Amino acid sequence: MKIRTQVGIALVIPSIVVGAAALNYTGLCIRKWSYPSDALVLEAALRREASSMEELSDTPSHEELEQYLATHPNCCAILGYVRHGDEMFIDYITGFRKKWARILYESRSNIEPRYRDVRVAVLPCGDVADSFGRSITEGQMKERLQEISQAKGRVR
Repeated sequence: MKIRTQVGIALVIPSIVVGAAALNYTGLCIRKWSYPSDALVLEAALRREASSMEELSDTPSHEELEQYLATHPNCCAILGYVRHGDEMFIDYITGFRKKWARILYESRSNIEPRYRDVRVAVLPCGDVADSFGRSITEGQMKERLQEISQAKGRVR
């Protein structure tokens, strides 16, 4: 009987570990038992950048974010699960798979150029993991806004 128990444990524990890794790999938030929606990712990304954005308060409400998105429909895009930089397979199976968003906005800074193109990585449960961006000119801003607008109009 003792050997059967040991064999059972030897089979069950690895099965649980592999199952959890597989769920993490798919991008599931185990705490909430759901996948991150594009709306959740976009809201988390906007909250991360809000303190730098001209038209948002430092800690915007959900309604303020919705109004900003209605006023600036082409400001943002969900890039999805793209690999940037140092992401590794181990990140995926441990629950650190990142869904990326892109935000274009006018900065509060008085330093020229005042426009920013930022990428923000959001973890499955809605926590921001990383962000990077750069300053761009007004002309580049207009071009990139038009690119996002055209991409949203395409049938996928």
